[in-house]
Amino acid sequence: MIHARLREFARRTTAANPSGIIATATERTVLARAGVTDPTAQKYAVWRRSVLWIALVPCTLAAVLGLINVITLDTEDREFLSHFGVVLLYVQALALFALPVAAVLAACCYDRLVASTRIVLIGGIISLTVPLLVAIVPGDWIIHLENDPDSSREVLEVQRSVIGMVLGVQFYLILMPSVLSLLPAVSRACVRIKTFLPESLAPGWGLVASVPLFVLLTIAAFVLLYHLAGNLLLIFGLVFWVGAPLLYLTRYRLLTRPVTNPADLDALAKTQRLVMAVILVGIGLLIIYLFTARFLGKSVIGLDSEGSLIRPWELELHKKWIEFIGRSLFLTVLFADVLMHMALSVWREENAFTNTPAARVYDERMAGLASALQNRTP
Repeated sequence: MIHARLREFARRTTAANPSGIIATATERTVLARAGVTDPTAQKYAVWRRSVLWIALVPCTLAAVLGLINVITLDTEDREFLSHFGVVLLYVQALALFALPVAAVLAACCYDRLVASTRIVLIGGIISLTVPLLVAIVPGDWIIHLENDPDSSREVLEVQRSVIGMVLGVQFYLILMPSVLSLLPAVSRACVRIKTFLPESLAPGWGLVASVPLFVLLTIAAFVLLYHLAGNLLLIFGLVFWVGAPLLYLTRYRLLTRPVTNPADLDALAKTQRLVMAVILVGIGLLIIYLFTARFLGKSVIGLDSEGSLIRPWELELHKKWIEFIGRSLFLTVLFADVLMHMALSVWREENAFTNTPAARVYDERMAGLASALQNRTP
């Protein structure tokens, strides 16, 4: 029974067109009892529920692995930390548990969409803001510095600079899964809401406006790695993986107008499959890169403990990609909720504005702009 339900949740999560989801009899009964009777609202509710339950697995694994890494921190590394720095490590690790906790609570009250949406928002805010707040804590508060009376002021400044550089790299690695998870979450959420509300313009314009910016942001996160140990595999891997959502822009006209033809929805679904295929190719190239790239004469990932920086069995390595998957799934629901409320707000305000005197003035103004901006000189 549990396996069948998990397969159903996974099928809904990976569906290219989630508007075709059919709620089970039990789900329809629960939703109807809560006053959710609209077919689209029911499909959206059970889709959210499915994604949250699937996201629970990687989110929980990442949180547990993160806590284990802190608990098993080497004594030598712990000696460099102040007592406050150790506390911050535990705060960071525990903040990641906000994702699985919020996923469980929100999935359990999926029939109460207002409460479920609020829980997802709170969980996302905690998991994103706590690492950012810790990252801006002064390094002197985190690292324990030996106050040697014989050390000159210049020596202390050099120590602080080195500490700042080390902490900067550490926080860069800690924040990377959060930054990288934004692009797939936003693009997936926009396309999902467009399939639920094909007549709405909000999700399509959200995708067109946000994806190029998030692509640039994601690429910027790899600039340091590229200059340290970059090669063609890294470049092509990033082009395929990070740049894949730009393929949605080939459906620009479908995304930015009301869609009423089922064939257009099928075209969007095919584009989603193409994007996923390109992403998988990019991930494959990046995996090959990590096992072949070298930095300071050592392999980035390898089996030799002396000749490689990271070994495949290290928990921190697996915590990163598991956290990325969990965050991207969880944030997909969060951004989908935001887009759904945005679409509702646009619809409500447009209806209230239509047929008012101000609307007629606005129509005249837009007609004048269209004549000026879209005029073609013969």
